[in-house]
Amino acid sequence: MRRFPDFPGWARRALLTASLAGVGAGVMWFARASGDALLRTGPAEPPVGAERPSTGAAAAAEAAPPGQVSAEDLAAAGQRLWEQYVPAEIRAAYEFPSVDELRHFLARLESELDSGSSEEIAAYERDARRALRVLRRCEGGDLLAAWLEPRLDLLKAASQIASAPVARWPEFIPGESPDVADSATVAPAPMLPAAEIARPQYTRTYWDQVLTRRHAPRRAVDLVPRLKEIFAAAGVPPQLVWIAEVESSMNPEATSPVGARGLFQFMPLTAARFGLETGVMVDERTDPEKSARAAAAYLRVLHRRFGSWPLAIAAYNAGEGRVGRLLAREQASSFDAVAHRLPLETRMYVPKVLATVAAREAIDPEKLPGPWTVEAVAEQKNTSGLDAVGSDGRIVGGTDIYLVHESMISAPTTTPASL
Repeated sequence: MRRFPDFPGWARRALLTASLAGVGAGVMWFARASGDALLRTGPAEPPVGAERPSTGAAAAAEAAPPGQVSAEDLAAAGQRLWEQYVPAEIRAAYEFPSVDELRHFLARLESELDSGSSEEIAAYERDARRALRVLRRCEGGDLLAAWLEPRLDLLKAASQIASAPVARWPEFIPGESPDVADSATVAPAPMLPAAEIARPQYTRTYWDQVLTRRHAPRRAVDLVPRLKEIFAAAGVPPQLVWIAEVESSMNPEATSPVGARGLFQFMPLTAARFGLETGVMVDERTDPEKSARAAAAYLRVLHRRFGSWPLAIAAYNAGEGRVGRLLAREQASSFDAVAHRLPLETRMYVPKVLATVAAREAIDPEKLPGPWTVEAVAEQKNTSGLDAVGSDGRIVGGTDIYLVHESMISAPTTTPASL
């Protein structure tokens, strides 16, 4: 993607004002001159044997009353004047990339979030912020903008990590105390990547401060109550619906540059695993209720496998296979024990989700119960009359049946006091 130039704000405004003023004056002159000429002479006839032009002032004159020029021709005239008289460096400053170009840029960004260092991720922050402004003004760009907006927090945090001083950690020979070790017993102090050093951006404290100053998305007022009913009916703490804020800014049609969609950003394969149709004509990932049922089912499966919400949330972001292999390799059982081996995005994603839940619900998300038993859920009837999770491990909603992983049939025995 072409980079946005670094003109100061006042200079950009001045250049744009002057350029547009010149173009506007030229367009007005062109329209007036064209109208006067047409009133005097009428539309010009093409040479014998030549094709009659289909665009331009002559075509507009044929389609419009004498003295009037169409808006399309005025725009075309303005474009010609812009290209002819505005300096190239100013045109370059205001030449916005297309949505397809931005999509390719964001796909690279998503790849870096999955595997890049803090420095590599931080390099995207400036252009990502400018891309967000462009997307909000482009037709069809708002869906990518809904994906990008919550990830700007991660880019800012990565920039803070990358700009922090890189520490040296001395390594001492085993058995020697640092207080008595001489220069001969001290191994060379390696330079450690900034991303491998404990930073505030990996902590709940940092994200609590970020989220407490931010209002919930406007759509949350309408969406959250129903989403909570669906999560509770599936035996999952309803407060976890706020994952949707972190994933999609609560936009049901949010689309990632690599194909994830919906409130909970399901990729096609994961969506199909939990019963969502992702065809060209119908994509149920954009249906808030159906995607919420699938998300609740997936979180339930993840918690059953990993035994804690931080690990389940990490697996939701980084992939359950990756988290499972990492836990086995490190012989660990907690998120904190393996966080330093996870992608930079996931290291920040987990505390951000927990901080979002804390900010929106005024609770300690670390104390949320695990999924409650299928039997306990099946006894509940939510407000729409759903049978929630049946004894065979299926989520039933009206005439639709959503197949759920068989591991949902056996779940921890924690039962909520109330739904």
